[in-house]
Amino acid sequence: DLAFTDLAGREDRFQIEAAEAAKVSPGADGVIFLPSFVPSAGPTKKYGTRGTILGLELATTRGHLIRAALEGLSFQLRQALSILSQATGYEIKAIRVVGGGSKNVFWNRIRADVTGLPVVVTAQKEATVVGAALFALVGAGIYSSIAEAQEAVRAGEEIVEPSAERDIYDELFHKYCSAPPALEAFYETA
Repeated sequence: DLAFTDLAGREDRFQIEAAEAAKVSPGADGVIFLPSFVPSAGPTKKYGTRGTILGLELATTRGHLIRAALEGLSFQLRQALSILSQATGYEIKAIRVVGGGSKNVFWNRIRADVTGLPVVVTAQKEATVVGAALFALVGAGIYSSIAEAQEAVRAGEEIVEPSAERDIYDELFHKYCSAPPALEAFYETA
């Protein structure tokens, strides 16, 4: 909202933001965004990290900021998936995205490249509403089970596979992961 005030209220806002971010190379020219807005939760909890933007220069644009934000959120997702996998022993094979963020094709590409996993984008973007409707249809007796209702309203999906930029993001992920421990002492005194 702070960097794109001129786009407030526009329906195409997120497409314009993504287009500006797409002009910036992976790694946002050294701008790193740590999306730790709740320091007492998430993968960086043990460091007390707060939301942080590193690497700003005079040449930094709002395209750099949005790309760094999308990358940072994707790096945080990769950390969370790793923690989940280690805790459960479950091998995660894909990521399914729904809701408003699933409409962002550029972010879906970044998520696939950062995690190394296919990102499954359902044709039905508002999954919460559809889920509630499925339960209502079962409750009304129109379908005998959730599985039957799901089959009846299946809308299809798109799969975004990791691209050649996957290798670049592996290196950037390790750089991203080194930031919270390096900032721990700073945030202890903040």
